[in-house]
Amino acid sequence: KQWYQRRVRGYLLAAIHIPIWFYFVVSCLRTGMVHRRKAHFYLSLGCFFSLWLLALPIILIAANTALQDWIRLKTVTLVEQAVRVAGYIYMVVVFVPTHTNKHFPFHLRVTQVMSLNDKGQD
Repeated sequence: KQWYQRRVRGYLLAAIHIPIWFYFVVSCLRTGMVHRRKAHFYLSLGCFFSLWLLALPIILIAANTALQDWIRLKTVTLVEQAVRVAGYIYMVVVFVPTHTNKHFPFHLRVTQVMSLNDKGQD
C-alpha cells in the first residue's frame, strides 16, 4: 500500500497551501499597515503561521526524498502532530485575553465588556 502523500492528491494538498500562505501573508501585511499599533502582533502572527502553513509541503518533500518507506508514516505523523500542537498553543497564548491585554490586539478591551444582566436586561 502506498503512502497517500506520495500520490497526486498528496501533492495537490501540499500545493494548495502555497496560495493560501501567500494570501495570508499579504493580508497580515495589509492589516499591519492599516493598524500601526497592532503591527507587531500581525508580524508575529504572520511569521508563526507562515511556518505552520508551509510545514506540510516541507514535510512532504523531506519525507519523500530522505525517509525510507518503513519509517515514513510514523515520522511524518509525529511531525505533523507536533506542528499542529505548536499552532494550538500559540493560538491559546495569543488569543486568550489576559488582565493586561498584552497579546489581545482588538479594539475592545476585556475590562470594557459587560454582561447583558449589568444593563438590566434578563
